[in-house]
Amino acid sequence: MSTKISSYALLVLRLLLAGMFLYAGIVKAGASEGFFVTLLPFATIIPEWGLRVVAEGLPYVEIAAGILLLVPVASRIGAMLICVLCCVFIVTIFVALANGIVVACGCFGEEYDEVPSRGRMLMVVVRNLFIFYSAAWIVNSRKLLKFHSAIILFTKNMLKTVKSYVETKKQ
Repeated sequence: MSTKISSYALLVLRLLLAGMFLYAGIVKAGASEGFFVTLLPFATIIPEWGLRVVAEGLPYVEIAAGILLLVPVASRIGAMLICVLCCVFIVTIFVALANGIVVACGCFGEEYDEVPSRGRMLMVVVRNLFIFYSAAWIVNSRKLLKFHSAIILFTKNMLKTVKSYVETKKQ
């Protein structure tokens, strides 16, 4: 890919991810009580005060990530933050499924939530992996091939960890 096309692609990707995280954060910040209710099924594995912290804090972390993506000198920091968030989201979904918890995503507000199902939760994992890889490209676009190998290795190890956790919960 030529440098000019690559820089335009990175700009478009930054703007899309920034818009997505700004929107998600603003919607949740405006309805933190509703988001808290969405998180209540996790009360079996996370204390209620922890859920309250997530419901009130996560929206501002997402907003911060979106703003950082819009600032060229800080875009990699915003993208790293999104990578971390996606990892947390993916692990949380697998832990929930391993504990028999099936919830609506709550990612973009209640109006986008559908009837919760395991299949929809797995689709959220796929979406989060796509977002993760997109943010990872922003983080290290200059050394994409080396970074791509590291990301694949990280993803495999993360999935192995989640799989072993699920297997120990079944026993």
